[in-house]
Amino acid sequence: SPAKRVLRKWPTSRTTPVGMESQPRQKSFAEMANEQNNPGGRKDKFSSAVSAAEKPECITSGQGAGLLAPALIAYNVARDKCK
Repeated sequence: SPAKRVLRKWPTSRTTPVGMESQPRQKSFAEMANEQNNPGGRKDKFSSAVSAAEKPECITSGQGAGLLAPALIAYNVARDKCK
């Protein structure tokens, strides 16, 4: 006759020390300093550099300004905000 396998249940006693299951992990000083310095979360250096390097065309920058368009275009050219 084939041998029967007996499945044993794990003991139901506590495996973690008393008081440890309810306490969350304490943040390190580096994590707390990072949260203070970057309140919006972690920033990607590459994406911020790409968005900073982006320059619109000078002609299209004053497109919706009407009669103020030439002044706006000249202002953007002087501040080097367009190509």
